[in-house]
Amino acid sequence: MKVMITGSNNELDQALYIWFRQCREKNIPVTGPILLEKASAFYKLLYPDATKSFLEALAFNGGFAIVVAFKTWLSLVRN
Repeated sequence: MKVMITGSNNELDQALYIWFRQCREKNIPVTGPILLEKASAFYKLLYPDATKSFLEALAFNGGFAIVVAFKTWLSLVRN
């Protein structure tokens, strides 16, 4: 049984997903650190007035397990 784990921030998830798909279409590899950097950049664009940094918000909402789950989800839906 496969379970899709969704984040609490759909706008950020959608932006990362679109960016990831564009990278995959161009055969650009995406590692965990690259994914974190891009997520942080999107977070700053989407929430310029946020009181927490992206990493603080990520740690508060489940930590780096979310990144692993996101990459797993992307690998499942990319085909």
